[in-house]
Amino acid sequence: LQQIRLENENVTAALYSQGAKSPFLPAALQIRGNWLGCLERERPENQGKDMRRKGSGLCLIYGQKQCMLMIQDWEAKNRHRYQRVVFSRPDFHWTAPHVPPSFLSMEHIWIMDGQDNGGLNDRHWIFPRSLMEMMLGAWDSILDG
Repeated sequence: LQQIRLENENVTAALYSQGAKSPFLPAALQIRGNWLGCLERERPENQGKDMRRKGSGLCLIYGQKQCMLMIQDWEAKNRHRYQRVVFSRPDFHWTAPHVPPSFLSMEHIWIMDGQDNGGLNDRHWIFPRSLMEMMLGAWDSILDG
């Protein structure tokens, strides 16, 4: 372990402060589904609608953004760019050994089958570093439309 960062994570406050000027955020908040899971409270701009949802989707999206920022920070400090990124959700439990990365193409995204819940399985990904902003950038997409 080379570095640890502790913070009092308030995803709701981060969403509203970073998206304060975003014309896209109000529309994004109307999209149904558990992707807004962990939104903590109503806001006056929600016009009395309770925006909270079950699940932890928003917290996971925020965590992906934080992961991307830590990778970028480490790369800048060490003047080294990773070739691949491995992202695993912190609540993911391995029941078998991981496929050796040498078995996986350096040009492709590796995503596990199943548990996609109608979307993309977000439990574990291996992808080229060149795709990091796309793979871990959902937070910015919410704010930027």
